[in-house]
Amino acid sequence: MSFYKFLTDNIVLGFLLFFIGCTTIKMEYTNIVQLKEADLINLSVELQLTQNFRNTECVREEGGWTFITPLGKNLSINAEEMTKKVFRRVKTTHMLTSGQVEDPSIQAVLVPKVDFLNQDRPFSAFSIQTMSMNLVWTLLDTGGNIIWTTTINAEGKGHMQPIYGEKLNTEQVDNLMRNVFEDSFNRILSSKEIQEYARKINGA
Repeated sequence: MSFYKFLTDNIVLGFLLFFIGCTTIKMEYTNIVQLKEADLINLSVELQLTQNFRNTECVREEGGWTFITPLGKNLSINAEEMTKKVFRRVKTTHMLTSGQVEDPSIQAVLVPKVDFLNQDRPFSAFSIQTMSMNLVWTLLDTGGNIIWTTTINAEGKGHMQPIYGEKLNTEQVDNLMRNVFEDSFNRILSSKEIQEYARKINGA
């Protein structure tokens, strides 16, 4: 982006802020993280995606404007794709809240939860902007007992853009999703607790 275009864009923005006042901008973007192939863990798992998880949004207030980046669809698609890369069988359920398992073939329940989500606003428009997330994974047996849990602390950095318009700067979201799910993938595969539970429940 040229300096002239950046300057004219933000002059226009100033007039919009002056004349329009409070406005909400909502931009959604979905991209599937590409993960490597791995030996599957021998478990039949139910991935429970709660309503709160599916509706996750990053909300930032600034100068009378509200900027919303919906991440729930992105998180849900990638959670399912990643889970299929690590477990032998995956059944995905959309629930109001995490709950009991009705399918007798299920051996464990995996529940993701966004514990923290934030997007900063650097002082300079030429600075790098950061979206931060804490994602908690919990694997339970069918009785609700915790087998394993971990928290993924990840960031997605990207160049800022004019704060109006319909097109989201996807750089931050791409980097955040990649960092979240690559780390999640590696932690699940390397978990001794999950491997031990799989051996025990399958009589190995």
